[in-house]
Amino acid sequence: MWPSEGSVSNEVAGIAAQLGVQWMASDEGVLDAALATRCAAMAMAILTRPAPRSCTAFYRLDCDGRAMNMVFRDHRISDLPAFVYAGMGASEAASHLLNSIKRAAAPVLESGRDAVFSIILDGENAWESYENNGVTS
Repeated sequence: MWPSEGSVSNEVAGIAAQLGVQWMASDEGVLDAALATRCAAMAMAILTRPAPRSCTAFYRLDCDGRAMNMVFRDHRISDLPAFVYAGMGASEAASHLLNSIKRAAAPVLESGRDAVFSIILDGENAWESYENNGVTS
């Protein structure tokens, strides 16, 4: 689940967990804020530790005895489809996206670990800028 604008708190995650939501996603800025406060506001535990701070790992948020699995989007790469790729050719955009993901995940993969990489558009309707609204025949 991507909560509105990626907003996450212990209360929201606890309610979502109670309702059966198994994972939530947010922006890397939320991850940075949580880790910068040494998780004082959010009891965040890294489920896999490819790096001290990574958008390629799963996290667990402990909220009042309930656990919520978390992933965090790479902000720059997630914004590319909405703000950059509509002005590029399809092959060039696809190649750029794949190369960007490979570069971002390389440190994790080189360490012999698997990486998860989420691309989450934050409410922008990217497709309205694409030829034929992004629909292929």
